This record gives sequence, structure tokens and C-alpha cells, in this order.
Amino acid sequence: YLVACDGYAIDRVLADPTLNEAFQRACCDLEVPGEARDWNRRLLGLRKAGKLASLPTPRRTSLSWDELDRFLFASEIAWEILSTERGVSLDDILCDPNLASEFDQTAYRFAPGWTPFHYRWGALTLRKKAALKKKLAQQHPAGRISKRQLQGPTRGSGEIDGIPESPGLYLLETPATKLYLGETGTLRVTIAVQMKGVENMLHALHVSEPDAHAVRWRPISLPRLDRKQRWGAQSRILAELRPVGNVVQIQALSA
Repeated sequence: YLVACDGYAIDRVLADPTLNEAFQRACCDLEVPGEARDWNRRLLGLRKAGKLASLPTPRRTSLSWDELDRFLFASEIAWEILSTERGVSLDDILCDPNLASEFDQTAYRFAPGWTPFHYRWGALTLRKKAALKKKLAQQHPAGRISKRQLQGPTRGSGEIDGIPESPGLYLLETPATKLYLGETGTLRVTIAVQMKGVENMLHALHVSEPDAHAVRWRPISLPRLDRKQRWGAQSRILAELRPVGNVVQIQALSA
């Protein structure tokens, strides 16, 4: 790990293909028994057991929320799909190169143009924020504004006009199914990205014809709420609506 990490923490080594390949080469050079997924698992186990706590403070990995907004939904939905179809955890995905590659390809279908590191770090970010979001759900009720807007006008694929550029929540839905409730700092930009990959997303979430033709986005503009307040509102609404693409967040709220 010390040979390969370039000063970064273990999560970064697991999520960053370049660093993880360096870690695997180091394990090979040192003739560590096993294969890549075994080495990753053992490294993760050492961290969870606190065996590496004495190491120097690692370099910080930081992605802006402007970046994360563009692909975080893809990370969450890809994680949910593999969790449901393969019965695996996020640790399983990050530690097994084959599962990680499948995760990357799945996320890419919904938000192309980002690297495997971005998609994997997005999933880690969601997991790291899960406990905070659960707490914020109790501190920041959904409120009248967001609930009223859940009954407001919707936009179909390609209908960018009329979607505000403000921060807020958005609901992706069909007449029969609530698909995904997201939070973003820029509604128009994030929904525009989703619109480009919506057919792949519908297929992955097993939304069949003719329902797929009626997919709509419902923007919920919340310009006066900061991100933590939006997370609180999102968590409260998730518990009520239970969209099929938010399973991992819903599970975290129920834990």
C-alpha cells in the first residue's frame, strides 16, 4: 500500500484504477498470496481494523459538487443495479476488478464522459453521506414548498426550456413508477445530462414499453435552501415515495 498509494487514503487506492493497478503490481512484486480481489479485501480489512491508523495523514481527495452533480445519480443507480442483480455490496464492487468494471460500464451508460474513478468515488461519497442524510432528514422536514412542487409541472425528454437553473430536487417518473429522486446544485444541467441517457436508465431499471414513452422530470426549485437542507428534504421525500433507483439511499435511511 505504501509503495502504491502516492500518499492517498485506502478508499482512493480502491476507487482509482491507476493507483489500484500500482497496488496490485506491488503485491505481485512482494509475492503476496492471492489475487487482486484478495489483496484489496485484505487492505480494506486492515483499515477497518484500525491497523493503519499510525500512518501519516493521507492526501485529500476532493471533488466539487458541481462535478458530482453531473454523475452522482449514475453512480447510485449502477450501485443499486449490481446490488440487486448480483447481491453484492459496494465493498465487493470496489475490491473485485470484474465487478468494478461492470459498475463502471453501467454508470457510463447513464452519464457518459467521466472516468471509472469518478463513478466509484461518487458511490463512496453517497455512502459516506448516508448517516448525515439520515440525521438531516430529522432536522430539515420536506416542507410545504417541496411537497407542493411534487404536484407541479413536469418536463419530458428534451424539454429543457422551463427547467430552472436553481438548486433543488427533481423527480424522474412515469405514470406508473417513481424512478429516481435526485438533489443538485443546478437543476437544468443535471436533468439535461439525465435526458441524454434516459433510455439506458429505463432499460436498466426494467421500465418497459409503453410506460417508457411517458417518462417525465419534475423539477423542485429550492433556491433558499443550502445543500444540507436539500439533503434533509430529499431524505424525507425518499422515505415517502421510495423510487426504484434510490434503493441504496432508502436502505441507509432505514438502517
